[in-house]
Amino acid sequence: MKKQILVVDDEKGICEVLKDILENDGLSVDVCYRGIEALQFLQEKQYALVLIDIKLEGKISGIDLIKEAVKITPKPAIFAVSATPKSHLEEMFKQNGLLERVDRILEKPSDLRPERFIAYIRQTLSKERE
Repeated sequence: MKKQILVVDDEKGICEVLKDILENDGLSVDVCYRGIEALQFLQEKQYALVLIDIKLEGKISGIDLIKEAVKITPKPAIFAVSATPKSHLEEMFKQNGLLERVDRILEKPSDLRPERFIAYIRQTLSKERE
């Protein structure tokens, strides 16, 4: 059975590119553009990995979404995606008690280059999850 991935980003172009990369690697991908939609997806399906843009439009931010995603059992791997420098995000996650819960922080655009991005995905999905 294909591993399920959820991509959450308000930039539709990024979602489509990431979806293509992941599907070409044999993964099943759902895409949504707002936090409220992502919450619905997370309630309806089990995901092996969730990619969350930190700056989402609407009432539910990427941080809010991560807080909800870490409550799910079985727990999906969580990748935070942002153009904000990694050091700033690490501090923000630390303040919110989420640093240990986020599996990887990806910086736009450098970490989203296809070869690098898919390597991160494969490495994380190869690990056993709780």
